[in-house]
Amino acid sequence: ADLAGSERIKEAKTDNGKGLQQATSINMSLLTLGTCIEAVVRQQRQSATASGASPSAGRAGGGIGEFRNSTLTKLLKDVIGGNSRSVVLVNIAPTVEQVNHTLQALRFADRAKQLTNHAQINAR
Repeated sequence: ADLAGSERIKEAKTDNGKGLQQATSINMSLLTLGTCIEAVVRQQRQSATASGASPSAGRAGGGIGEFRNSTLTKLLKDVIGGNSRSVVLVNIAPTVEQVNHTLQALRFADRAKQLTNHAQINAR
């Protein structure tokens, strides 16, 4: 899934009408995705500490209510910490003017890399 980036309303000049609604929706979905990632990582760590197993043990997405809060997270529920392989690619800008955007993207990628997936071949 190409999640693009967070929409900056003033920079994109979408401060009214349909553009504002779309930008707000994108930002809320990405915020919810970050919350879900944090919840799954926390659950993986708790279950690993309790059982002494590796952090990837168990079904990571099960029982986490945050997945219900966004269409994006509903679609990605099985990918986030589940039975799949995931890749996060981050585009960063080499300019000083974009340093805040770059840092925000790198922080998001750092949160996402903390997920531990244990992909297995599905039985037929």
